[in-house]
This record gives sequence, structure tokens and C-alpha cells, in this order.
Amino acid sequence: MSTKIKKEEVYIDADGSQPELRRRRQVIHDQDAERRIAVRKVANFVWLLFGILNVLLVFRFALKLMGANPENAFADFIYDLSELFVSPFVGLIESPTSGDLIFDVPVLVAIIVYSLVGWILVQLIWLLLYHPGERVISTFEESD
Repeated sequence: MSTKIKKEEVYIDADGSQPELRRRRQVIHDQDAERRIAVRKVANFVWLLFGILNVLLVFRFALKLMGANPENAFADFIYDLSELFVSPFVGLIESPTSGDLIFDVPVLVAIIVYSLVGWILVQLIWLLLYHPGERVISTFEESD
């Protein structure tokens, strides 16, 4: 909840006699800030998911480029985990090879496509979920 409380003490000399002490408390409730924070959390979560996916794909690309042994447990794990995300792009463009080294172009295409999909999703989240709101300010005066 985005609520700020501002307190101040004011001496008022209304009729020329002894100044009177008044305490003022101002409560600011910013509903817009609350919405912005919630939408930002959702957008950041989407970025996190697509960031993890891109890191996984970069690992796959690097392992193929370095000619990693596919029988190795780590390489096999990365290949199996990323296969679902790369499979729509396999056969789209041929990957040049040199011995065991593979320049896996479909993985690069997948990284670009998933980055764009993540960006579009985040923009849609902001567009659909964020509606600028109001700032409610209440002022209370207390006399001693």
C-alpha cells in the first residue's frame, strides 16, 4: 500500500494574541503507485521467465559451437531441456558445421523470436493492466 503521512506543527497568530499551536497531518494515498508496482511485478516476472529461456538457449548455442560431447550429462540436460523451444525453428535455416562444431542458426532465430515475444507480452501487460489512477490527499488539523 502506497500511503505517506506527512506531519507538521504550525503556530497560528490569528488575532494578534498568543500564537496557537496546531498540528497538521496529511495522508497521501497514491492508488496509481500501487497499480504501477503490481503491474511492474508481473512484467518483471515475464521478463524473468523469458530471460531464463534465453540463457538456456545461449548455453545450447555455446555448447554446439564448442562441439561439446552430447553424451555428457550437462550437455544432454541442456539439449533435452531446450529442444522443445528450438524445435519450431529446426529446418528453417541450415546450420553450417565444421567437424564437431555447429553454428546452430535455429537457436539464434529462437533467441530473437522469444525475445520479441517477451517484449510484446510485457507491452500488452502494461497496456491491459495499467490504468493511471488518482492520488487521494486528506488533511487533518488538530488543535492543542
